[in-house]
Amino acid sequence: MRNMPVCLLKQKHGSQLNLPVSKSEKLSYGFSGNGFEGTCVTLDEFSHIYLSNELQYPVVNESDLTGRFDVKTTNDMHDINNIIKAVEKIRFNA
Repeated sequence: MRNMPVCLLKQKHGSQLNLPVSKSEKLSYGFSGNGFEGTCVTLDEFSHIYLSNELQYPVVNESDLTGRFDVKTTNDMHDINNIIKAVEKIRFNA
């Protein structure tokens, strides 16, 4: 075991969820330098698959949301600040 920095994914205080609940039962996702697009994705999966890769730190989902969502983020430039801004647009803090 070791101590290391992590990022937390939290829903913005006082904001309504800006993610549609998925109608699909099949997980699919893809991402590039322009963002993430996933269907039937949990926020744990979004945190681990995408955010941990892009932010280069482990990301822990602390949103307490357990459903499956259709998640789409877009960013103009592939850098940490734009990725965080894209996450803020769906009403989360990273």
